[in-house]
Amino acid sequence: MSSDASELLSIGQVAQASGLASSAIRYYERCGLIPSPARVGGKRRFETDVLFRLEMIQIGQEAGFSLEEVKTLLVGIGGGRRGPRALTKLAQEKLPEVRAGLERLKLLERVLKAAAECECPDLETCAQAMRRAGLVRSPRLGRKGLRRPGRRLG
Repeated sequence: MSSDASELLSIGQVAQASGLASSAIRYYERCGLIPSPARVGGKRRFETDVLFRLEMIQIGQEAGFSLEEVKTLLVGIGGGRRGPRALTKLAQEKLPEVRAGLERLKLLERVLKAAAECECPDLETCAQAMRRAGLVRSPRLGRKGLRRPGRRLG
């Protein structure tokens, strides 16, 4: 995909739009996560689609993917030499981890909703919020009262 000069962004513009430091963008370029940009007057000029790739890198990292795993995803998306098998394999391997992370986030959401309705100074002392969130069966936060991981809490 080629862009005319008006669509090209400086590294500073990419950094500002993505919220990343210029050094991170150069690092991702060295690692092959983003394509090496054209040079105009010796300065990097990125096509606007680099912003999508940078967003995918950030999302992948926030989800716990290594940069190598993110690279596999991006290369698979772009139809690169690793091809769809690498993407499919990585997706199949990572889906259970992502689903488990979503369950932990749902649990945290329930705890925070319960705590928002409580007047306790912190969650450690807030058995009431924990009970409302379905995290404990008894008023005391002892081991016997805590639900085991893997059991449905909702």
